[in-house]
Amino acid sequence: ALGDEVSALQAFSETQRIGEACGDWLNWYTAVANQSMILSHQGRLPEALAVCMNALTAASRRDGESEHLVPYAAVLYQMMGQIHLEWNELEKADAILQKCLELSRFMAAGDWQANSFTALSRLQWARGDLAQAFAVLNQVKSESPRAGIAIATWKTRLSLVHSVEHPDAMNQAFSWAAERS
Repeated sequence: ALGDEVSALQAFSETQRIGEACGDWLNWYTAVANQSMILSHQGRLPEALAVCMNALTAASRRDGESEHLVPYAAVLYQMMGQIHLEWNELEKADAILQKCLELSRFMAAGDWQANSFTALSRLQWARGDLAQAFAVLNQVKSESPRAGIAIATWKTRLSLVHSVEHPDAMNQAFSWAAERS
């Protein structure tokens, strides 16, 4: 939050180490996801993807399973799906984000699931299906105020992007903005 991404990466790496040492898998997965997010923001997408994939591999080795399916893994699938979406690898992104949603429905943190729905909405938009992009967002059932704002913001962004073809979308965007002031 302070803009010191080098220190943040180090802190999340330490959090990951401590989480693994004491079996705190929620914080372990969250630390890995945050490392990936910082790398993504820096434009280091291959590294961000590798961080997630390495963590999933380590988790499966640790548990002796071919795939570690604890709900916390959803945060890694979300990051990987967003990276593939950024690379316009829509089919890969879709499969990974579906896996994310499958896992995240068992998590109490509504923000992660809302972020996944936003990514799926972006995917539908990239496919040129605006109606489906909105339909995906309407599936979110989160009580989290942050999730509600994130979803409303993405709906407004979609409305503004398509306001030339859909003049009523501009009015919807203005209404949303007026409610926020």
